[in-house]
Amino acid sequence: MMKSKVSIPVVAKEKDVTAIASVSLSPDEKEDLIEQIQQAFRNWEEAQVHFNYADNEDEIDYTIYMLEAAEKRLSMLLRKAKQSHAHVYYYR
Repeated sequence: MMKSKVSIPVVAKEKDVTAIASVSLSPDEKEDLIEQIQQAFRNWEEAQVHFNYADNEDEIDYTIYMLEAAEKRLSMLLRKAKQSHAHVYYYR
């Protein structure tokens, strides 16, 4: 009987930073990614404001959904930026 092999992704650690993969992006793609991150951050801030002013159960449920979705999108974009070594700065 043959045993099947299972491939497991290797995670390399360098200087206390875990890197799974490196993604190469063109300068235009990096600029687009940075704009998407900035927009996602504004959406997250807007969702927080809506949550703070929600006044009934349905609005609270909806704003929680908005917050979770905004956090997931922002997290995904930041992970992509980290993998592509894009530097994102946000000033207010």
